[in-house]
Amino acid sequence: MTGFYLILTVLVDTKIKYFYCDVTSPQSIREAAQAVRDRFGQPSILVNNAGIGTAGSILDQSDQFTEKLFKVNIISHFTLIREFMPDMVKKNKGHIVGLASLASFISPPGMVDYAATKAAVLALHEGWCASKSQSFPINI
Repeated sequence: MTGFYLILTVLVDTKIKYFYCDVTSPQSIREAAQAVRDRFGQPSILVNNAGIGTAGSILDQSDQFTEKLFKVNIISHFTLIREFMPDMVKKNKGHIVGLASLASFISPPGMVDYAATKAAVLALHEGWCASKSQSFPINI
């Protein structure tokens, strides 16, 4: 197990349930998403909140860290949206939240890689919002 792990949190009737998954692995995300669906049915709210970052020059970061940063901070959003959005669209009900950062607008010195991922989150959600009125009747 070499990925970045998080607990998928599900709130049902004021009770919190946790599902363990590696957000750097699409297969792990799919398995955790299926466990959520098996236990509770299809969720109508998705909050993409996983994120990592560290200060330093991109010249000092390893390829492995950069890849992990992008997998956690943005690629996991795409995978999770693909897992849960189809049912939201089918039911014409749902909300998707992607947490970006002020770094989406201003890239802090020493955090260029982090800022790039957060700008990608912002672009992802702005793009969906622009197109949702045409074919995606859910709130993003």
